[in-house]
Amino acid sequence: MTNVGCCMIDELLLGNFKGIRELQLKLRKVTVLIGPNGSGKSSVLQALALLKQSLRNTNLVLNGDEVSLNSWKDTIFRGDAQNELTVSIVGGLGWGIESRYACTMKFRNANVSSVRAVTKLDGKTFDAVWESQGGHKIGTLKVGKASFLQYAASAQIGNLFSIAGGNVGADERTEYDKVANETSDTFNKLNQQLTQDISSFLFLGPVRGFTAPTYDFLGGPSASFLSPRQDATPPSRMLSTMAYRKEIVRATDEMTRFLFSIGSDLAFDPPQRPYLEAVHDGFTINAINEGSGFNQLALALSQFAAVPNNSTIAIEEPEIHLHPEMQRKLITLLIAKAKETQKRLIFTTHSEHILLAIIGAMMKGELAASDLCIYQFSKTERGVEAKETSVSDKGIIDPPLKDFFETNVSELRDLLQSMSR
Repeated sequence: MTNVGCCMIDELLLGNFKGIRELQLKLRKVTVLIGPNGSGKSSVLQALALLKQSLRNTNLVLNGDEVSLNSWKDTIFRGDAQNELTVSIVGGLGWGIESRYACTMKFRNANVSSVRAVTKLDGKTFDAVWESQGGHKIGTLKVGKASFLQYAASAQIGNLFSIAGGNVGADERTEYDKVANETSDTFNKLNQQLTQDISSFLFLGPVRGFTAPTYDFLGGPSASFLSPRQDATPPSRMLSTMAYRKEIVRATDEMTRFLFSIGSDLAFDPPQRPYLEAVHDGFTINAINEGSGFNQLALALSQFAAVPNNSTIAIEEPEIHLHPEMQRKLITLLIAKAKETQKRLIFTTHSEHILLAIIGAMMKGELAASDLCIYQFSKTERGVEAKETSVSDKGIIDPPLKDFFETNVSELRDLLQSMSR
């Protein structure tokens, strides 16, 4: 029996999704998406969240616990409901040797229309196609001289293969049953691991922070504090989860002390109204009365602490309400904590301070160059485009970040001209 290790998605291809005509990205331990507003960065994160909330279905769940996309017309490229949406994921498997999988799913009107699943394991290649209109490509494994086992691609999101039958030759029942059981077990483990990898993604949007002094106490912990569901507020989910998982309280306190020199703790107003305390030297105050940086970042830090090891957490605009020096400290903290817990980070950002802090971490050896991927997003007449950006060992960015630094140069030029008058 083959043992499945950690399965990680490291390539993502999107076709006809929102403003994206076709886009292919690598995902690494730290992936950075930069570009102007409306350039499609968030669409990548929404696509991964969409896959997660659609797991075990044969259709895309457009409105769920992770993201709300409203309708198929709002989800498909340029609102053309006749278009076919494509999501392709590629990744590696910890099977002890070089093992890879690829799964390309196509959707019409949010329903799965075709799937191609390919996996290379232990020197074997499994390859099968499922089509909603027929024309399936069934895979075959030869067993002995006259027997064979058949397998099919799965139309269920998060699965790759299932056993589809076979034929047993004379005197080969024992060998056939052995291969069938081993193959079925391998497929089950592979499907479970792929499902786990997709479900380990968490999208942390930019709307976060405390707007009230206390919140409702919920009946249990929450996996996603920023779920679009209307049954609870993000702070209620965060604070209630802290009550059930004390390790999140401790981890959040450690991180706020590192960043702000201010601790954090969970507290309650009678009868059961939780709130976050900002812990100063000798006194505490409600977090709603703390500075906006602490207020906004506490939820993001607690969510980072709450997700399991080996997860991927996407943080949209981590720079919100943060001084440039605090942005640098935040990146230093997150990269270090992600390394400790084997978490992967995806950032979307408009801040050169965030980007330069990440590049600085690479140059200081805190992040391997092979573990960093940067994309520059732009919106064109053809749809969203993303250019992969390399960083040399001297920190030289290629291609240059035109939109970022040209703005700074232009502002400096205007200032110097004004001073010379």
